[in-house]
Amino acid sequence: GKPASLRSGNNGRLVLVFSKRGKAAYYPHLAIVEAIGRALLVGRIHVSFSEGFNPCPKLELTQPLSIGFTSESEIACAVLGEGKARPVPADLSVIPSLLNDALPAGLRIEEARWSPSIAGKKPASIGSLFWGGSYSLRKAGGDNDLDLLGAVLESRLAELGIMNAAVARQASALQITLPCNSGKAGGLGQLLKAALKQERFLGLIAVHKTATLGLGPNGPVPLQDLL
Repeated sequence: GKPASLRSGNNGRLVLVFSKRGKAAYYPHLAIVEAIGRALLVGRIHVSFSEGFNPCPKLELTQPLSIGFTSESEIACAVLGEGKARPVPADLSVIPSLLNDALPAGLRIEEARWSPSIAGKKPASIGSLFWGGSYSLRKAGGDNDLDLLGAVLESRLAELGIMNAAVARQASALQITLPCNSGKAGGLGQLLKAALKQERFLGLIAVHKTATLGLGPNGPVPLQDLL
């Protein structure tokens, strides 16, 4: 049946922060979009659909991660309402439990937020707000070479002229913050291939995304805070 307490009369978007771990690191991006859309339907969250012969839930996700990267901070926006009251639970803390049972192994909704529509204002898309991301790098065989890897990455970033990136050692991991406008050579996968001199580096290092970032007035902030 319907959730007991509903948010009615509000049009807007449901913002979902989700993680992908384990085997989900190898799911294709389209499979993740379809899985979240299906979970919304199973959870009776009434999403708006596109028009045409093959209507799909109106969903926008963050840019796809490289295959094999895990994350705790992916973002999905589901368009709701559009002139009609939709049954969105008033208590958004129940949304993850409504959806997670319907998601495949490794995908998990961590947080749900409500982004109400503002009359006369087009909502900002994830793509228009996206600045970059923060990632944690761990060596598969230990952390003895992390300082060397950090120095090599910093050198490569300087060589490419990417000045608004940051590399820092944090305990047994290397943290790198990277803007999205770094070009193909400045993508994290390409940087790691060059630094490690390996085309296939996932057996040598584990990459975990810790934050999806948008550009706020004072610099990069979690993108979900801007939606």
